[in-house]
Amino acid sequence: MKYEELIDFTQKILEANYLPVYRFELPCEDLDHLDQGLLRHILGVKNTSRFFNDLFEKLKPGKIYFNTDLFQCTFVFLLLPGTKTVFYCGPVVFEKIQGNRFEELFSSLPLKDTYHNSIQAYYQKLPFLGSYAMFESLFLEFGKKLYGDSCEVVYSNTDFFDHWNNAYKNCLRDEEHPFSNIDVIEKRYEAENMLINAVTSGRESQALEITSKFESRLLPQRISNNLRDMKNYTITLNTLLRKAAEQAGVHPIHIDAYSNCNVTMLESLTSATQCLRAQQTIALGYCRIVKEHQHKIHSSIIRKVVAYLETDLSADLTLNTLAQHLGVNASYLSTLFTKEMGTSLTDYVNHYRIDHAKTLLANTDVPIKDIALRCGIGDVHYFTRLFKRISGMTPKAWRESASGLHREGKKKLYIPK
Repeated sequence: MKYEELIDFTQKILEANYLPVYRFELPCEDLDHLDQGLLRHILGVKNTSRFFNDLFEKLKPGKIYFNTDLFQCTFVFLLLPGTKTVFYCGPVVFEKIQGNRFEELFSSLPLKDTYHNSIQAYYQKLPFLGSYAMFESLFLEFGKKLYGDSCEVVYSNTDFFDHWNNAYKNCLRDEEHPFSNIDVIEKRYEAENMLINAVTSGRESQALEITSKFESRLLPQRISNNLRDMKNYTITLNTLLRKAAEQAGVHPIHIDAYSNCNVTMLESLTSATQCLRAQQTIALGYCRIVKEHQHKIHSSIIRKVVAYLETDLSADLTLNTLAQHLGVNASYLSTLFTKEMGTSLTDYVNHYRIDHAKTLLANTDVPIKDIALRCGIGDVHYFTRLFKRISGMTPKAWRESASGLHREGKKKLYIPK
């Protein structure tokens, strides 16, 4: 055979790690040993060979099949090129199933207690491998050598549909209204879609109205810890709205910063009620991010330019530097920016810097020279001239004006006795 040396070499590596490897022609009458006798000798299943032959009849050339069964045993098999020969490895486990782990797994199996000791003994003789990644990589490379880059991998769990059916235990079922669970799920998904649309459009009032109704919606409790369950739901909501903000055109750097803060905040919550309030806060926050940072920009280049500007005003934001960083021609970037933003890059940067300076002047006592530096302008005299040209007054006058308005506002504030 063309690949005989490769096949022999792979088999020796697997056997050197105490993994059982078999090669056999289809159909084969004696396959009871493929699962180390579990079906035939422990569970008493007849026609074990027929079971395996039915499984192998579905094999297709160019595919590697990874199969993990209810017992958490993994088997890998494939058809060797141009033959009806099966290359088979397994069973192998990737965690030591003993002690509490065995008891936990056995309790999840649909077996009577009379099988307890025999199944426990079965696990004690199974080969254990500490790295699934290494095991998987070996077969992936093996398959590529045999079939080239067209080799496909098929992952299959024989208990998949059992778990799929068990998932529906999370659906709420009213005996008198057997289909009400479907209605509840549909309404929840509909509300989530409405919330996503509200966030994408930055509509705060609508987002608040939708999230305020979440408390009245029936949510299946997925785990016994109610607080952890509500935190998980809220984290999921945060993820949904994070993608909604991205769809609205907000750069990921703004979204990611807010999203990470939300996850940190959620872990500090101590009640389900706090989680419901957090859902409203998160939704409102994403709406405001959309309104503040949304850009109706079609090109990713200009979105990046605006993101650089919004996140680091002290950086070198000149046309040539940005063009070089983005790997584009400076003239092209200038033309594209003016077309999409309606103003030149230089004017946009200058106005953004002065707007930020106004905020710092009005709300902090930071010296004007330091404010100029924070806004990316090292020459305080140039900063003063630019500020006056754009705002109509000097930075000092602006601060005094803002302080006066602030004091005046305090005078008008009425505090009842």
